[in-house]
Amino acid sequence: MKDNGCIPLKTLVASARAAHVARRAGDYGVTIPGLIAVDMKKVKMPKDAVVRQSSDGLEKWLKSTQNLTVIEGHARFVDAHRVCVGDELLEADKIFINVDGRASIPSLQGIDQVRYLNNSTMMDVDFLLEHLIVIGGSYVGLEFAQMYRRFGSEVTVVERGRD
Repeated sequence: MKDNGCIPLKTLVASARAAHVARRAGDYGVTIPGLIAVDMKKVKMPKDAVVRQSSDGLEKWLKSTQNLTVIEGHARFVDAHRVCVGDELLEADKIFINVDGRASIPSLQGIDQVRYLNNSTMMDVDFLLEHLIVIGGSYVGLEFAQMYRRFGSEVTVVERGRD
């Protein structure tokens, strides 16, 4: 399992919610002395554990499934019915391609000159960002925006104008 999926993200969202509720506790008559701080290294630990547990469990299940062969490596098509993985040639009438999703990087002027995060690399951040600019107001972008705002970062969301 990749570490940028829905379930790992929800562990981070839960931590952000806890920070938000703690900061708003006074609104409900609950006094918490001192500042509410977020330790992103500790926030990231449950996410990493979920990814590790899921990945290990899935791999074990796949490798123990009868009539299923797991082949790890870089694949390339030889023709419409054959795939080569390393030195092994595989043949089938139908080939199902499951390559996972990747972030789409927009063609923005100057993007090739800066370091940026996407939905996958964002999941590896283990420090609190001072200011996060989210380009794109999709549900994933807004989930990251709300999460980091609740952690305590300044957040700006940039969405293209609609005609």
